[in-house]
Amino acid sequence: MKIRINGVVYDDVTVDNRVNTLDLYTKTEDVTPLIQGVLATGVVEILNDGEVVIATIKEKFTNVQIAISGEDKYITIYKKVDSSEEVVAKRLDEQNQVISIVFVQMAQDGTLDDITISEHPTLFPEWDENWTGKAGTILRDGDTLYRSIHEITTVAQNTKPSETPSMWTRIADPNEEYPEWVQPIGAHDAYASGDTVSHNGKKWVSTVDDNIWQPGVYGWEEVL
Repeated sequence: MKIRINGVVYDDVTVDNRVNTLDLYTKTEDVTPLIQGVLATGVVEILNDGEVVIATIKEKFTNVQIAISGEDKYITIYKKVDSSEEVVAKRLDEQNQVISIVFVQMAQDGTLDDITISEHPTLFPEWDENWTGKAGTILRDGDTLYRSIHEITTVAQNTKPSETPSMWTRIADPNEEYPEWVQPIGAHDAYASGDTVSHNGKKWVSTVDDNIWQPGVYGWEEVL
């Protein structure tokens, strides 16, 4: 039998085609090109008078076993089949990826509250200096999440979230009881009555809604 693999013709090669394996029997002295051809293409053409009568096409093979007895060489080329545990783990990983994508999209759309969002910071992409995007986009700067206030259409407009509160609103960590006070710049990031912060080494609670004042000046009560 003649076969052609990756453009090279081999004489006297017996082929046994199975579901996930390809068994070859040959006396060819150097079988390395033959094996490399199968691994590279996954295609074995069986020839009759130079014409292709059967073409075995598979997903790319990954493993090889060779048994040699004198001049005879028995080659098994096969694709590793995932075990049931590997299949389950792969499916769970795929499901988690889908859930993460949906969660981030719901957060960007405003469907989720900030407490829920801040409990899963690692799901959000990290800010970088080349970022551009829409207002309301949530990114991670270090371990903290920020929401873009304005649409950023050019790299020149892009600024580091932790350094520019005029461009980004910090999403507080619910586990941080007294986060550091940040100067609000408008109604969108003003503190509500009951919000707690730390400032100048002291702890404060807001006593008014729409609080844009600095603790110790107005609208805050020190927690003793």
